[in-house]
Amino acid sequence: MDQSQIGRRRQHPLSDLISEEVVVTLRSDGRLDFAHSLDRPLETLAIWLSSDGDDTGSTFTVLIEEIELRK
Repeated sequence: MDQSQIGRRRQHPLSDLISEEVVVTLRSDGRLDFAHSLDRPLETLAIWLSSDGDDTGSTFTVLIEEIELRK
């Protein structure tokens, strides 16, 4: 996914309860390092981390060093 995708929003096609927003894309070295603030407070928040290589049969390793949520 390239930088032009950042800010893209959509209603999830399988549920009206889920909306998505692209807030970061991978750096060239494959790492993510970012901070994101919400436009407004939400009652429920989820972080969906998805590593998907099904279509290409890819294999890879995902290492999560830290996730911090602040109120």
